Amino acid sequence: MPLNQDSEGARKGYGLRFGNLSRAWEVAEANAGAVLKSYREEIDNIQALAEAQVVVAKRRSQRKRSPSV
Repeated sequence: MPLNQDSEGARKGYGLRFGNLSRAWEVAEANAGAVLKSYREEIDNIQALAEAQVVVAKRRSQRKRSPSV
């Protein structure tokens, strides 16, 4: 039985985008890189927000500790 047929004899087919495997792989790598870049930007943003929250919390705790004048 050929690899492009299932057990019932129906043909299976897969289309190759962009004409060849090498070009299709380049596009897949570019898409993966764009997604990873987007995730990196989100992580950097979350980290900046977390650091800002720590600074605010430290300032609040310092205000509570300082004696009233």
